[in-house]
This record gives sequence, C-alpha cells and structure tokens, in this order.
Amino acid sequence: MMNKVLIILTLLLLLSACNEQNERKTAAVNPVNKSKSSTMKESPFTIEIQARLKKALAQAKKDKDTRLFATKGRSVVIVGIAPENFVQAKQLCGIKFLSGSGDVLKNAQDKATRRANYQFALRYNQQIMSGCLN
Repeated sequence: MMNKVLIILTLLLLLSACNEQNERKTAAVNPVNKSKSSTMKESPFTIEIQARLKKALAQAKKDKDTRLFATKGRSVVIVGIAPENFVQAKQLCGIKFLSGSGDVLKNAQDKATRRANYQFALRYNQQIMSGCLN
C-alpha cells in the first residue's frame, strides 16, 4: 500500500514539473504574453516567491512540519495534488491552509496575489512532499 502511494505521489510531482515546463514552452511560443507579464510583473514576484519559499522551507524543516498547503473556498484543494489523491496526501502529510485563498477576488491586485501565493504553495508542496514520505 505504501509503495503504491509513493509511486502515485512521485508521478504527481513529475506531472506538475512537466506542466511547468509546458507553460514555459507556451510562453516562449507566444512572445506577446511573455513580454507583457514576464518583464514587468513576474520578475519581482519570482524573487519574492523564492525568498518566501526559502524561508518557509527552512522553518518547516526546523519544526519538522510536513503539512502541505491547501486552499480554502467552496472546496479544499491541496495545491499540486490531484483530487483523487487528496485523502492519501492529507493522511500522510497533513494540511495547512494558505492565507488569503478564499473564493472572493475583488480586483486585479487580488488576482495577482492569488497567482503568486499559488505558485509559492505549489513549489513548497513539491519540496515538502519528499520530506513527508520519509
């Protein structure tokens, strides 16, 4: 049973990595989208996300916290985990809710913040997943 869970979780991590790679290829093919978002907005967000991620991972390691980030709203979503694997991931690792992850978006700034938080949670969960399984 544990081997099946490990295989499933490993496949999920690989799929999410492939998804990121596919998004990069799409951005390279469509230079209009790349020039609008990457040059002006994504660079500061990426730097901020990386710094926040590094700090959060260090704290999680220090506290031996293997919980995964989930979003709250109409339904709970564990970021980066397929819905059919939520129960197993929750049982193995536990979850904690991402701040500001409700259903309501009031303006463009809320949307940008949500995207940055989602990217943070996705990268965090990918890294934490390996510690959770050990």
